[in-house]
Amino acid sequence: QAAEDKKAAASKTQQVDKSKKSLESAKPGATIGLFNFGGENERSEQPKPATRAAPKKTIPVKSKAPPKRAPRGVPSLVNWRKNRDESITGFISGSPNFDEGERVTTSPISGGSIEGGQVVRTSSGSKYFLV
Repeated sequence: QAAEDKKAAASKTQQVDKSKKSLESAKPGATIGLFNFGGENERSEQPKPATRAAPKKTIPVKSKAPPKRAPRGVPSLVNWRKNRDESITGFISGSPNFDEGERVTTSPISGGSIEGGQVVRTSSGSKYFLV
């Protein structure tokens, strides 16, 4: 029993000596593994090569779509409003039949959605672009 205790104590002092040597020879900032501390399978402390961080990818920002324009030959209605009878009242531009900026009221709308940026068709067959 006493012989085994001496062997254990001797191996323990060897491990402590080995640990002290590795601490003394370590470069500042070096890391020491905690598992198998002072054991025989200790890896050599070599600094890992510095890895570059991957460049951050910039996310393209969708720019606002340019304001829609009226198709060629279709007059525009600006500052328009929808009336109770499904007609539209607004100020017209780009029409050969009306003065620029004249206030007009259309026939009831029969085709197209009554929203800005859309072309609508009246029951009489006229087309207007809603700005």
